[in-house]
Amino acid sequence: MKMTDLTHRITEDMPVFPGTAQPRLERIETGHSRQTNLFLNNHLGTHIDAPAHTEIAGKFLDELPLDRFFGLALMIDVSEFRGLSIPMEFLEGFEEALRFSQFLVLNSGYHKLWGTDEYMQDFPVLSTEAALYLASFPDLSGLAMDMVSADPADSQDLPVHHILLREGKLIVENLANLDQLAGEHFLLSVLPLPFEKADGCPLRAVAFQAPAGIYYPK
Repeated sequence: MKMTDLTHRITEDMPVFPGTAQPRLERIETGHSRQTNLFLNNHLGTHIDAPAHTEIAGKFLDELPLDRFFGLALMIDVSEFRGLSIPMEFLEGFEEALRFSQFLVLNSGYHKLWGTDEYMQDFPVLSTEAALYLASFPDLSGLAMDMVSADPADSQDLPVHHILLREGKLIVENLANLDQLAGEHFLLSVLPLPFEKADGCPLRAVAFQAPAGIYYPK
């Protein structure tokens, strides 16, 4: 089984969402060991949003079962919608596959722009109707993407976040290396650290690809 790392590396000069503090890695060396104090925003880099991120009654990551963070993913190319909203009609074309998927992964091609000014601009986002449609799939754990946010970077009301997180879905942002995956189906692991009342957490996102037929539904 092939494993592909979908995670951007955490560095002190990494891109961060506008207004978020840069991470600080305080390295300590003694005569016997090395240690590092990490000072990180929990919505930094490749990370996952809990329902509690925007919803008062939403659950925190540490309150969710492990199986919410692993499952079959469907990846679709949304690069044609750069600077636009992704319409519900586009997602409807994948309805059959969405019924047996735990994650929908949006591949906009923006993972190739990581570290540039373009990365924060004009990335595709779901329309309100598309977000409501996606939230209606009961077995879907969440939405993942190679973009900085599920809403426009300058959004104040965060409609897509609210629609999905209100229904208990998870949101994974800033995936990397999607161009290294072959095919539209793979197993996705997005396990967060289990710190108390985690409204979000950086994670190590990994794709697992097996020979065709091993985990695909008939």
